[in-house]
Amino acid sequence: MTTTAPHRLVNDDHSQTAGHVFVIHGSLEDVTCDAVVIPTDTSFGVRRHWSDVTGPAAPVKPARWAEDHFGRAAQETTTAAWYIDVTDRDHAAPPELIAGRVRAAVEAISRSFRTPWLSPVRGRAQHLVALPLLGTGGGGVASTDMVVALLSALGEVVRDLRIDVAIVVPKRSHFNALQWQRRRYLGASVDDTMRRLGEMARRGELALMLGAGVSAGAGLPNWAGLIKHVAARADRQDIRDLVNTDAFDNLPMLDQAELIARLLGDRAPAAIVDAVTVAPRTDSGSDGEGPDYTPKPVKPALSHFLLAGLRCREVATTNYDLLYERAVKSQTDGSLEVAALPYDVVAPNASWILKLHGDAEHPKDIVLSRSAFVDYDGSRQALGALFQAMLMTRHVLFVGVSFTDDNVLRLTHHVTKSRKGILGTALALETDIARKRLWEDTVTWIGMEVPEDIEADKEARTAWQARSIEVSLDQVAMWAVSESEVLLDKEILDDSANPLGLDDEQLTATKAGRHWTSYISSTE
Repeated sequence: MTTTAPHRLVNDDHSQTAGHVFVIHGSLEDVTCDAVVIPTDTSFGVRRHWSDVTGPAAPVKPARWAEDHFGRAAQETTTAAWYIDVTDRDHAAPPELIAGRVRAAVEAISRSFRTPWLSPVRGRAQHLVALPLLGTGGGGVASTDMVVALLSALGEVVRDLRIDVAIVVPKRSHFNALQWQRRRYLGASVDDTMRRLGEMARRGELALMLGAGVSAGAGLPNWAGLIKHVAARADRQDIRDLVNTDAFDNLPMLDQAELIARLLGDRAPAAIVDAVTVAPRTDSGSDGEGPDYTPKPVKPALSHFLLAGLRCREVATTNYDLLYERAVKSQTDGSLEVAALPYDVVAPNASWILKLHGDAEHPKDIVLSRSAFVDYDGSRQALGALFQAMLMTRHVLFVGVSFTDDNVLRLTHHVTKSRKGILGTALALETDIARKRLWEDTVTWIGMEVPEDIEADKEARTAWQARSIEVSLDQVAMWAVSESEVLLDKEILDDSANPLGLDDEQLTATKAGRHWTSYISSTE
């Protein structure tokens, strides 16, 4: 089978507002998006398992289904649900037909966001449409022709419409195969740094350090925003008035947190938990403050899925939320959980996440105020030592870390006294020239660019920076999959199918490798 590579399978248009096509490992119902596309057939036979995504109400056939073969569901759902016919009169449809319908459907979805205008979900910079890997005949891995046609069509439409699309794949084997196909038929330029980071993850040399910028894509506040949120949820008007004064703004952030913690007392931890577990009240144009408002749990951002998909065994974070852990659970269908230290016991060869400042499940351990930072060494010295061990033994990818946290700075500086050279790479929200120069002998600093016309808008700036991190991580994830992991996977290829489009020599080598791994397994 011969497949001609298109000129572009990923976005090589570096325009700051061009859309992007992401590939995500996880369950579609766990992804927060503005619209979801559900596959069905010509007779509109919707499979029951899609109710996990769209809700329990039975879908109603769109009005122009017979003419367009796609359309929005007539029933009301939390997320806009669209359906698309991936068959040709209930028989298998060629890739070109499905790709054409997908292009038309995404164009219609984009128009629906703009007339009237609907704000992107969770404060994202651009609207996000999520869909499964279409044309797979019941969920298997798609043929190379189907992947090439689908990615080409989506790549063209997102560049024109300034909209993001995420292809969500629940099985790891299919995710690996899709990433390998993206690489193999890649017709665009590749960021060398992201490729190098992906290859490090592939070899097990990469560890992660996650900061507030990772969760910005889920709509959660940064440190300054968190302090404001905690104060705003207080039931005392004097506290709410205080945080809006110049005197409060002039305090260092640690002292702001110290003051709020003292004023709120035992109620402070609960307010912090609320800030990192409940979706923002201004979601999708609703003020969320009415009597019928029901708090919604925060779902992981794309960055959490992309990071979890790297399968790094060692992760540290100063975040209080549980979104990285939930992304891991989504990718394993709930069968695997990452151990949270210091609260869980780590099984042999298992992954763990180090909660340097506590988390939402242990509110009394949360480190936010000046006094908590001062007491850190005495109460959490072992946690700091484990973080330092990561810096000593791995290349650490810092994601969304501002490098203003006193504990992280102190622990990192201690390591630089013993280990020389570059400790890691930082994907930071800000393009901070001074901080880049400050850390140039220790950390490779990569700041996120934002469109010039929104420079003055702080909230929009943060949203665009968070999205830029997601785009960078998508490239890292693409290169984190090993060729052998794909070719030796029994789910991907058998003697009667060739969905990866391998030539005869590759087929022979792949089958020989699988026979060898089967033999090794049988003798263990």
